[in-house]
Amino acid sequence: MKTLLTFIRAIDPRYFLALNHTCLIVLAMSLYSMQRSLTQVALAFGAAIVTEVAIACLSRKHGENLRIYDRVLSAYVLAAGALILVRSTEWWFYGFLSTLGVLAKYFLLDQHGRHIYNPTNFAIVCAILTMPNLLDYRTDVFSTGFWTILTICTFGPLATWRGNSWRATLGYFAGILMVGVPIGATMGYHPLWVIGPEVNTSTLIFVFLMLTDPQTSPRAPKAQWAYGITLGVLALALRHWEFYYYQFIALFIVLSFGHIFWARPPAATAKWNVR
Repeated sequence: MKTLLTFIRAIDPRYFLALNHTCLIVLAMSLYSMQRSLTQVALAFGAAIVTEVAIACLSRKHGENLRIYDRVLSAYVLAAGALILVRSTEWWFYGFLSTLGVLAKYFLLDQHGRHIYNPTNFAIVCAILTMPNLLDYRTDVFSTGFWTILTICTFGPLATWRGNSWRATLGYFAGILMVGVPIGATMGYHPLWVIGPEVNTSTLIFVFLMLTDPQTSPRAPKAQWAYGITLGVLALALRHWEFYYYQFIALFIVLSFGHIFWARPPAATAKWNVR
């Protein structure tokens, strides 16, 4: 057991994300008739990888640590997340979303050189705010599928444990249980009406693999709890007010003010080399 834990600790958490997203896409397309065309899939991955590698090579953000395969992995995870989390029938939509996410990662930085927003979440919120008519707000069939939920519940905890962000995930659910359920009871809502809508692929990906992003979430244990609980309560409020994609909007709001409430370790600021 000790050897297994040591092995898992040595794995880059992004590999768990990549495995999770790949399994979800394969399952969704083969078992649940996922409505994404091959053109949409190809453009999502192609645009993300090309943009990521090009900017990484032009900038000095990664310095001597730049590895092309590492950048490809990062872009792959971003594009796969976009494909899974939102629906659109436009052939170019996911390519645009992936490109926007990569750009946000390199250009929207805090004073320490870290990206302010989770790239995938930022791209999704921008689409919600600027192109709402291009989004399909009906839930994907695979969203409540047994195998897709099982997949996330397998790889998600591994990623949060490896990234030391598990307190934020537990904090989100604590906010739902400790604040949402009691308030819901005063309004005549059964606890299942409060908890049930959170059990789907989008929310589980959100709580395990998005809000726990080490680049944007707090690192201190107490701050992680406060961050997760705040997100859970805000997401519930937005859901009550019938906001679509409420989790992503909640994360965008919290991260917009995150630098005020918690400190994150500095990272190298990008220096552009256009020669």
